[in-house]
Amino acid sequence: MKIKTKLLLGFLSIVIIIVISGILGIIETNRLYIISKDVGIKNVPLFDAVMEIKLTVTTAHLWFEEIIVGTEEKEVIEKVWKLLDDSLWYVDAIISGGKNTKGTFYPVNDNVIEAKLLSIKNNLIRFREIAQLRFQNNFGQQELQDQLLDDKFDNIFDIFITEADEVEGMLHTKIILDTKTIQTTANRSNITLIIATLFGVIIAIIAAFYISYNITLQVGGEPIEIAKITEQVASGNLDIDFKPATGIYAAIQIMVKKLQAINYENKQQNWLKIGQTQL
Repeated sequence: MKIKTKLLLGFLSIVIIIVISGILGIIETNRLYIISKDVGIKNVPLFDAVMEIKLTVTTAHLWFEEIIVGTEEKEVIEKVWKLLDDSLWYVDAIISGGKNTKGTFYPVNDNVIEAKLLSIKNNLIRFREIAQLRFQNNFGQQELQDQLLDDKFDNIFDIFITEADEVEGMLHTKIILDTKTIQTTANRSNITLIIATLFGVIIAIIAAFYISYNITLQVGGEPIEIAKITEQVASGNLDIDFKPATGIYAAIQIMVKKLQAINYENKQQNWLKIGQTQL
């Protein structure tokens, strides 16, 4: 194999290791980004949405009670219905996703949380139905006894608050678990990149040693030593001791030995000519 080919293969192997390390880095970075996105962009807004549901329903409950006792005008009831509609919208947004002026909400994609949210939705619908009956009972024809409606109304509200707190706790736990996953992924990414880097360094060292060894083998010795020998030959100094060698160095040895033989023959011929002249 030619020296140029060996050098090319050596450099290509190093480049391949660098490319693989880069690809692994990109993969791990993307994985870290996806998990971070779930925590920062998806889960946190969902947590805020649950708090918004609790706030709007609690506000609607307080306003409704004030309307019933007469401290608020009965026209305020439209604001109560609007708050309950907003709460239902947030429930659907957590389950299926949605967008409003306060942000974008991605689906929670958790069966347990979704089941609890569906229960909350049903209770909100029932809560509104009872509120409408109480309102009609207070300002229109009496359909049910006041105490029975009051008990049902308060009971549904208590159930709603309990379930909303449970969903809030589930989302909080989910955020904590995802945060731990981020840390685990970050640690794994660091380990992966360190291993890839060390592997690349080892491959580079092996490739460099292999290339250096093969070049030296083909050349037959260190280039500086060959340069000194060629300088001596060029200056006419053929009295050189050689060690067993290969490659270019061996070829130079053969050349020098042939030159030594030619030089020896020339000296022999010169001696013969001098001897004949003296005779």
